[in-house]
Amino acid sequence: MQPPTGFFTVFESDPRQPALAVGQWRHAWHACRHKPIREVSRVRFDQLRTLKEPMSKVDLTDIIALLTDLRRPRFQHEKHIALMTFSAWLNWPNNSEVLEHAQIVSAATCFLDSGGKRNPLVTTENLCNALLVPPIAGQFVDLSESSMNLRCAAVDILSFFLCCPATLKPSLNKAFFFLDEGGSKGWEIDLAPELQGDDPRSIPTLKIAWKERAITAPFAWALGPTGMDELPLPDEEDSFKRADRILRKPKRLHKYFGASKFVQDRLLALLDSTSKQRSKFIKLPDKLEPVECESDPLDEEQLKILARYRAPYFTKLG
Repeated sequence: MQPPTGFFTVFESDPRQPALAVGQWRHAWHACRHKPIREVSRVRFDQLRTLKEPMSKVDLTDIIALLTDLRRPRFQHEKHIALMTFSAWLNWPNNSEVLEHAQIVSAATCFLDSGGKRNPLVTTENLCNALLVPPIAGQFVDLSESSMNLRCAAVDILSFFLCCPATLKPSLNKAFFFLDEGGSKGWEIDLAPELQGDDPRSIPTLKIAWKERAITAPFAWALGPTGMDELPLPDEEDSFKRADRILRKPKRLHKYFGASKFVQDRLLALLDSTSKQRSKFIKLPDKLEPVECESDPLDEEQLKILARYRAPYFTKLG
């Protein structure tokens, strides 16, 4: 069954809207087709602000509690939606609108790939909001190279804190210097394939990466050591089936989030108070048990690089 002409006309009628990917049109039409088409076509760009049913707010602490069975699902496929939304958060951690958008696209994916099983997030209002005013251009699966570079850089900074001996008092400035000098060479063997890379990173890039991705670093780092599959994005091909396979192995999922908590706790214990205040790290569920992860200490060559570090010197004026 093909969508009627009127369905596309309403979405193409406003020149302010960016072009939407074919996959997004398909998601919208199939998810909405159980509604009378007149109900969908009445929604206009200038009416979106007055829709009565808003998208659900995204709470990362609650998502992790759900995925680790610390609370029960409230509706069918809530875990699938949570897992795909969490995957989007790993790449867009500081934009609440993008996360709400990811939640709705995940809900539409579950609706389609489960054979039309309903969930409360798939409503005409939510889908029209997601289609007409998307907070990102294109699809979630179209991750840019720069986005992945920021993620890799944040993981390398975290790895420095985990591998540096406590007696050498690891700090962000030391991490930036160490990585700028090429000290991370060899660490890629401990990371998931998409995070591999041993190129030296510039200090300005590292500072940007930490500012934007510090809160996701423990979760990105834990993917490799726990053997966790790369988490599916909301509009990725077969994302529902991939999420289903991951959810069928709850022990591995619990281990992954437990390892993330262990790593985050270690990082917070090493960061100074100013650095911790600048990054709003996720509050993990109190009942989530941390899972210890080993990390190899810096080798002799890496220690030589770190030994060349000199603390910034500030001269008092006046």
